[in-house]
Amino acid sequence: MRPIPSSASCAPLSGEARAYGMSVDSGIRIALADAELGARLPPGFRTVDADSGSGAATAVAELERLIRENDVRLVVGGVTTDEALALIPALETARIVCLSPSASASELSHSSPYFFRLFPTDGLEGRAAARALSEQLGVRRLLIYSDGSGYTRGLESRFRRQFQRALGRDIVGTVHVGEADWRERSSDLLHAHHPQGVLIIGYAERVLEVLEHLRSVRFRGVRCTTSAFYVSDVLRRAGELAEGVVFTLPAYDAASSHEPPRGFVERYRQRFGHEPDIFAAHGYDAMCIAIHSLTAAAGLYTPEIQKAMRYTLREFPGVTGAISFDEHGDVNHYPLIYCSMNGRVVSLASVQSLRLKEAQDLIERLQRPRINPGSQGVSLAS
Repeated sequence: MRPIPSSASCAPLSGEARAYGMSVDSGIRIALADAELGARLPPGFRTVDADSGSGAATAVAELERLIRENDVRLVVGGVTTDEALALIPALETARIVCLSPSASASELSHSSPYFFRLFPTDGLEGRAAARALSEQLGVRRLLIYSDGSGYTRGLESRFRRQFQRALGRDIVGTVHVGEADWRERSSDLLHAHHPQGVLIIGYAERVLEVLEHLRSVRFRGVRCTTSAFYVSDVLRRAGELAEGVVFTLPAYDAASSHEPPRGFVERYRQRFGHEPDIFAAHGYDAMCIAIHSLTAAAGLYTPEIQKAMRYTLREFPGVTGAISFDEHGDVNHYPLIYCSMNGRVVSLASVQSLRLKEAQDLIERLQRPRINPGSQGVSLAS
């Protein structure tokens, strides 16, 4: 008798990473509803949920419980880098496939044949941020803010390698957010070195703290952060603090007029009342891929599910782009640079094009000949 196809999701629905877990979970809900409506669920399919509590140890315990009690064949989990890293030994022991919607640590690439992920690596994100700051935004002198998480450490080291060594730019110091005197140290470094920009690496709540601090000290330079900041709840609370902030993101366009992103965004808005963020989009794609793989597998056993993940996707049409995995289980996606503008998240390239067009229009108006009422000739505007 063929086993009943089962999947599980294990996300931080409580604790400090709750915002990410709730976004991922909301995307999963839309994916399940879509699959049920489109009759794409295999016979007997079921999914079970667990709350990691934003803790690596709890994530491992919940994964082991899900496997033990529910005969789970594939887990959507490892939402944060720290949780994903902790899950690897348990996956090796249980020989169960895990698909992470959002973990980005580069060391996960070679960690386990049972681990797949949908987010670009922090190495790619760090290099993209370094190039944008240096080449597009002209920042030569920079101050880093770091929250000390595993996600932060990996991304910061790769950013430094690109920004300092490859591009020859200057990093004037690092402020460790959360330490007792971090605001005083920040003020001292800003006053002493006058950096043209800052890079804030950390989870969204910490980023928000730093943005509030930068406003209080009247910092006027470039403010850059990472994809961890693009959480709907945090962006809404940030309000004008987020205006003009630049950050790296996988190439997900919530304003796309094409399918499948357009339909996903419409259905998400109808259900939740706001636009889906990058983590909701990745949660959606993760569950869609889980359903596809459990359906396409020749048998509901780990080797067959692995084969389905590696070989049957082939440019799977996700809302975050065409999805396929390389030999390390990494998605073939690359981060782009976006900016918060008038309450919307738009590509930095489009903002710069708009500003260039505005500047060109202004120059054209200033240089346009105008009639001097006191003479018969023509004068140029100065």
